[in-house]
Amino acid sequence: MILALLGLAFADTPVEEAIQAIRTAEWKRQTPAQVVAASDLDDPAVLRVRAQALGRLRDPGALKPLLALKDHPDAGVRREVAFALGLTPGAAKAIRAWLAAEPMPEQPLLAEHSVRWELLEALGRAGEAGDVALLVKHLGEPWPFDDAAARSLLRMQRREIDVRSARSPLIRKVLAGADPRTERTIAGLIGRVGLEGIADPALLDGVADRALLGPTSAVRAGWTRALVRADSDRGRQAFDRALSDSPLVAATALQFAAEGVADEARVAKALSGRADDWWVWSAAVAAFPSIEAPAEGPFREAWVIEHGGDVEIAPDEPWPVQAARLGRVENVDALLAVVTGEGHHPALRTAAASRIHDLGVDAKTHAKLLSSPDVGVREAALGWLEGDPDPAVVEEIVLTLRVEKDGEVMRAGFDRLADYRKRKPSSVSASRFLTSALKRGATHRSPGVQASARALAAALGVEVPPPPESALVRELILPDGTVTTTTGDLPKLLEVEQIAAARIQTDKGTLFVELHPEVAPLAVYNFAALARGGFYRGVLWHRVVPGFVVQAGCPRGDGWGGPGWTIVDEVSDAPFVTGALGMARSDRDTGGSQFFVMTGPGRFLDGDYTWFGEVVDSAEVLRVLEPGDRIQGIQILARAEPTDE
Repeated sequence: MILALLGLAFADTPVEEAIQAIRTAEWKRQTPAQVVAASDLDDPAVLRVRAQALGRLRDPGALKPLLALKDHPDAGVRREVAFALGLTPGAAKAIRAWLAAEPMPEQPLLAEHSVRWELLEALGRAGEAGDVALLVKHLGEPWPFDDAAARSLLRMQRREIDVRSARSPLIRKVLAGADPRTERTIAGLIGRVGLEGIADPALLDGVADRALLGPTSAVRAGWTRALVRADSDRGRQAFDRALSDSPLVAATALQFAAEGVADEARVAKALSGRADDWWVWSAAVAAFPSIEAPAEGPFREAWVIEHGGDVEIAPDEPWPVQAARLGRVENVDALLAVVTGEGHHPALRTAAASRIHDLGVDAKTHAKLLSSPDVGVREAALGWLEGDPDPAVVEEIVLTLRVEKDGEVMRAGFDRLADYRKRKPSSVSASRFLTSALKRGATHRSPGVQASARALAAALGVEVPPPPESALVRELILPDGTVTTTTGDLPKLLEVEQIAAARIQTDKGTLFVELHPEVAPLAVYNFAALARGGFYRGVLWHRVVPGFVVQAGCPRGDGWGGPGWTIVDEVSDAPFVTGALGMARSDRDTGGSQFFVMTGPGRFLDGDYTWFGEVVDSAEVLRVLEPGDRIQGIQILARAEPTDE
């Protein structure tokens, strides 16, 4: 559909044909051997794409073909290999060995995204607990290598690796005069880990000074978060100062303050005059539900209820308010009636299902959620059914898969049964119903569903048909219920590269976004197709996290919806800085229509989420968006055709 609207046609060169073949194998999530076999053209541009595609598979089998390219004379190929190793299971040893031998780049201006820089970043994605000390040693190197080492420690912390031993060296690095960009990373890490166990008063006083004097709001917010987590004089002083700082710092202090640090009277006074600021207002209400804060609009009213309001539900209330009240109901039977009943707004079903899960019910009660008419609830229920298999639950999952049509529910069901089988091989067998479901899954339009079905089928010894050629759905259901069509074929790269930008019109103003098909062609293609089809018209900005992201693209309005299909991830080393545009997802390769825009730095997302664009104008609009604001429309702009002078 995009191509017909653009009216463009192109002829491929051998290099372009090779890249197209590799991308197609990548999008279909074929094996590393198939990606390598897609083209034998020995051209640096082709090899760079091959390395990138191998990394995106996240397959241990990619390690050998990647290492075969690590000594290639083209620096771009080596950089892509280094990045891809960070995504490849079992690559930590190879990364360490290569890093030890890789020299500093001769040109300092090219240090960022050099091979050495990529290897340091990769160690954070693939490294192990023993690599914490190695990364601490690299903190002594100049920028950007010290920043890369600090960011890798942050990634390890997010991977639940204990990095507390690095805190004192990190703080000393800042107090000795680190580059402001490195300090931003370190402050973010210390804010997440906290200061508990650090007894050196010089270090603690230094952190307090940086919370006051840090060069940017993001830096001060990180140090403030670390301080206010502890009930101490330093924490209380940092909290009081934060309330008069920028909205980001104030919201951070309110969100993470320990009991005894925050004082309701001081918060109420600080909120005066800031009640129209969602960042500060939402954090204040969450910290002190009894605070007198005007709640104008259903989403603000819902926020107040969620944090301590009445649970009595009135049918004529807006759905965000009803959903918030359901989040505080204790009666499981009443919640199940909402989940499985007809006529309820989808957001009410998901709110009731989430509440049932939060109440800590057993697996059999979770399995009752599979009878919900809501696909979001069924998918979530399968994610919650973890643990040792129960025969009755296994049977319920198989019966669900027997008739299931939604791809993401099918994928979640296959994955859950595969997990059960690993725990207890005899718990899952190739019954007639399951075999039929596996054959349907193996030929599903989504590569993710195909992969899950084929993996379980192989484990059970079930023969399934080969996958179809097409990977995208043809029917697109718009938020208003009408149906339009889009192409069912994977995109042609030369044509997708003509997509240049987008104008995102919101209730608060227009965002001008530059799109980057050279980085993530499938994501750009998918986004443009949805926009041109009118999918985003009227869709809510349903998620706003102060200083982090604003998120939209859910046709339901509650964050549980999508377009009816998924696309695979196209991760890269493109930076998630303020204004970056990324694909939201619930798990790997589950992107669809939801996207987010960064309202603050989040470089720990690099290489984990698909980056496909950046806001280049009217970024101030991001600062004032709040839940309930809408997208009025998205206009896709093509690149200007070259003219002969």
